[in-house]
Amino acid sequence: MKFMRILCLITITVVNITQARNMSDSEMKWNSLLKSHEKFVKNHTFAKQRKPLKNGQNPSVIVLSCSDSRVPPELIFNQKLGSLFVVRVAGEVVDDVVVDSIEFAVANFDAQLIVVLGHSDCGAVAGALKHLQKSGGMIDKPRRHLNAVLIPIERAITEAGIDVHGPKALEKSIQANIRYVVNQLMYRSDTIADAVNSGQLIMIGAEYILSTGRVNQLFSIPKK
Repeated sequence: MKFMRILCLITITVVNITQARNMSDSEMKWNSLLKSHEKFVKNHTFAKQRKPLKNGQNPSVIVLSCSDSRVPPELIFNQKLGSLFVVRVAGEVVDDVVVDSIEFAVANFDAQLIVVLGHSDCGAVAGALKHLQKSGGMIDKPRRHLNAVLIPIERAITEAGIDVHGPKALEKSIQANIRYVVNQLMYRSDTIADAVNSGQLIMIGAEYILSTGRVNQLFSIPKK
């Protein structure tokens, strides 16, 4: 019997090793995520935060930020579950989906603040700047989804009158894009504009600095 148990254990080990070898890198990454997920599920702090949120949410802060993996708003601002309504897209650009998402939050939650959060060394802004440098300042033409992220950023850079070959062109372009996004939200959405003009909420343009981990406020609407 003892021999049979040992043989069974060896067989199971061999099967597990074989399955691991046959598993793709993507599957292994997914399994790794699931293991980490279990830590989240069993974490007493998060469990306590989830309990009052099971029947709904009412975040007071809306954040539009870049999709960059180094810029997670919940971690940057050290917020609990349910505190932030976050919309993330490369270059924090504005389209109909972004506007509709933010309008939903403004109309349905007791939102007091919209933060548009850009960041240093943004790849989307760098890509838009590079195209303008090569094209002599000519903005890309729309081609379905191609360059849908870069075109609005290129427009932000050109409308700000930035010298694309000048010193600190990238940093200036990043900040110009943040301001452009805030203005676009106000221009494209009566819901957002009315909430700001009535004093229901304010909008903050801010930049996250990758090297320091700090957020710098650039401006607010209305001005304080």
